[in-house]
Amino acid sequence: MKSSNEKRDLEERIRDAIGTEEVTFDFDKWKASHQHQIEQFKSSISREAAEPAQVSIWLIIAKSRLTRFAAAAVVIVAIGILLYPKEPDIVVERPKTVRVEKTPAELMSVISLSMAFRDGDMEAMEKQFEKAEKKLRPGPRERITIDQLICELEECEEI
Repeated sequence: MKSSNEKRDLEERIRDAIGTEEVTFDFDKWKASHQHQIEQFKSSISREAAEPAQVSIWLIIAKSRLTRFAAAAVVIVAIGILLYPKEPDIVVERPKTVRVEKTPAELMSVISLSMAFRDGDMEAMEKQFEKAEKKLRPGPRERITIDQLICELEECEEI
């Protein structure tokens, strides 16, 4: 940037080259000769202060491409909300599951035993063992002899 001394030197050189004197501005003289323009300026300022500028929303939307897209998106969303009102919540009941008895092999699987252990420690596992045993031996615990079995098959009287 140039310093103010350099600017002054340049102005003096130009004045010397043209052959003019230094010009000073006299504001009071200018104000007296331009009274009509000053009154017009003051009246325009007072009108602008009295009437706040009304900004048209359409003018703002029309100026920017982004605001046009945003306005279009708002209109589309509003139409979508009006066309598809919210329906009341529909409660769908799940079908009831039927518990199927597990086979002895399923009762004794690692997963089944670990779930029983988590539910109730060793007591739950013992109950699971008993269930599996009952399924494996559904009848009475007494032993049947071969003669009794043959008799049962032939429908004879008991020995």
